[in-house]
Amino acid sequence: MVESDSFHNVHINVTAEWKNGKPKVLEPEKCDSWDWYDINNLPSPLFKNVALSLKNYQSGKNCFDIE
Repeated sequence: MVESDSFHNVHINVTAEWKNGKPKVLEPEKCDSWDWYDINNLPSPLFKNVALSLKNYQSGKNCFDIE
């Protein structure tokens, strides 16, 4: 194993068309709640990976290099 001060992260996101229904918490010890939001009316602040996923979706790009 080579020791290094740098590391590599991979973030994977998916998109889907939502038809109906309410999100349900299936692991309450890990998650307090799930909610649906309009893409133009999102809560703030967003996790960095969520913001990057939205940037990908809105630009049509598959990936971004970030620092």
